[in-house]
Amino acid sequence: MIDQVVAREMAEQFIARQNLRGHKYKFASVKFDERWPIEWGVVFDVYSPQNTLIDGPIVILVDKNSGAVRSL
Repeated sequence: MIDQVVAREMAEQFIARQNLRGHKYKFASVKFDERWPIEWGVVFDVYSPQNTLIDGPIVILVDKNSGAVRSL
């Protein structure tokens, strides 16, 4: 089973493979919600290329069992 530390690493690797078009993602937290017991939600604040915080974070979901990663 994947823990919080590994989930964060997997989410960061997922983001590194994306075309961010100059935007920057800064790690904020790892969340767990009882409604989705098999997933970690890895939260990132998003900054524009001008380094302005964009309203609303992005959540990358990591499956605790399979390690599948997807964006929300």
